Amino acid sequence: RYSFRVWLLGLGLIGDEFKNCRTHLLKHLDGDIAWRHPEDGIAARAKLKEKRELERQAAREQRVELVSDNSTQGENVPEEHIEPSESECDEFEEEFEMSKENKGIGFFERYLTIWVTLCIIAGIAIGQWIHGVPETLGKWEYANVSIPIAVLIWLMIYPMMLKVDFQSVKNVGKRPKGVFITCVTNWLIKPFTMFGIAWFFFFVVFKTFIPTALADQYLAGAVLLGAAPCTAMVFVWSYLTKGDAAYTLVQVAVNDLIILVAYVPIVGFLLGIGGIAIPWATLILSVVLFVVIPLVAGIFTRILVVRRYGIDYFNTVFVNKFNKWTIIGLLLTLIILFSFQGKTILSNPFHIVLIADPLIFQTFLIFFITYGWA
Repeated sequence: RYSFRVWLLGLGLIGDEFKNCRTHLLKHLDGDIAWRHPEDGIAARAKLKEKRELERQAAREQRVELVSDNSTQGENVPEEHIEPSESECDEFEEEFEMSKENKGIGFFERYLTIWVTLCIIAGIAIGQWIHGVPETLGKWEYANVSIPIAVLIWLMIYPMMLKVDFQSVKNVGKRPKGVFITCVTNWLIKPFTMFGIAWFFFFVVFKTFIPTALADQYLAGAVLLGAAPCTAMVFVWSYLTKGDAAYTLVQVAVNDLIILVAYVPIVGFLLGIGGIAIPWATLILSVVLFVVIPLVAGIFTRILVVRRYGIDYFNTVFVNKFNKWTIIGLLLTLIILFSFQGKTILSNPFHIVLIADPLIFQTFLIFFITYGWA
């Protein structure tokens, strides 16, 4: 009832003019008329029931005083199902209108930049002055992949993977342009422009500042970054920009399928061109750990929960339980990553600026290519 009511309000069916229309359309639906989450509705009903019970008790006491020969009248008031009335829900229309104007993020997410900065500083400080933490965590490694980092990335990615519905892939043909632009940009343009831009900066522009051996490592890092499309966080950006959620789902699902087969060959090809030793074990393990496992876990969780509780419960209750875990996973990952590199960053702060230059250039280039094409 809540979801359909919000949809009706979004269409403009607001106020007394459409009251009867809303009443008839919502009458036979399940759920709360005013609450998205069932637990909130239960809590509200409990408060409302308590309030009405107090009112009935006060009324009974008044009747006892007025009718002394019938003191038990009204004692056994039958239980009733408390459902918010249309008038009691009018305030939610105003809240809904305000939410459309202020659609976005809460306090914690709004100042995420500050928390990220603090976590980076904390990670560097740990790496510099509390050596035991990165040394201990560094022992848990396989094929140059940190197991603690993998666990935290699962924590960060899994909630987003829950939202991926591969049944939406069948809708690709309905609006192919956006998906085509995304796929071509992510897989045929971005990895290769990142390689070219990074090579030019590290081996030509900054040649006098960066030794060749170190430039190879920086180039490898840039290639790994440039070939990896953003998937999970796309849901967040789409929401904040008031994008088409259904179409975003289609694009993410398609890219998640492509990354399973295209990421390793493209990275291997580009590293080979740059004359860099290709760590095949690390590449394949990274795809399995950071993409396949959370994606498969998300798919099976989605299937099981939807089958047992329904799609409405999954979208409005179950997924929302994991909202904070993505941010927690991100911040903890930053702390550990920067604790590993704390000494390196403090000993070469100038190199951080040099590395940022090609990445910033690439970001703006891809943005304008995609935006202009679209």
